[in-house]
Amino acid sequence: MTSKPHNVRIEQYFFPETHVVALQNHDPAGELHGTKQKVSHHIEKVEGDQIRHGVSLIIETDDEASVNPPYQYKIGAYGVFQPQSDESEELLQGYLDNVEPVAIQILMGAAREHLAAITARSPWATFICNTATINFTFPDQEAPNEQDTD
Repeated sequence: MTSKPHNVRIEQYFFPETHVVALQNHDPAGELHGTKQKVSHHIEKVEGDQIRHGVSLIIETDDEASVNPPYQYKIGAYGVFQPQSDESEELLQGYLDNVEPVAIQILMGAAREHLAAITARSPWATFICNTATINFTFPDQEAPNEQDTD
């Protein structure tokens, strides 16, 4: 079985929104894996460009579903993605087929590390949010998902 190249390259990413609060009512002797999170994303073509895509991702605590969370957070990440190569129709199709899942994985990892870095010097120690199951909705829809976070 041969795998087709995803052909996705990140041009840039940044965090347009970062909000983290250490919760004073967190009990370090209590439930330590009770933080639930919501994940949403949106993908669209970059205006005036036929091939590049802008992808936004938001991860945030689900305050109603969480039990004893150490932090309340909302991290917004945005990235611009383009094909690594446009030398063939197969490579362009590989990009179009894979830009959304690859971009979301990259931005989720970046947001996770951003949150970990921020909480590293916070009262409840470094917080690393868990992975998330994403429902891909290419091209222009938003899909919220909930996932447990350790």
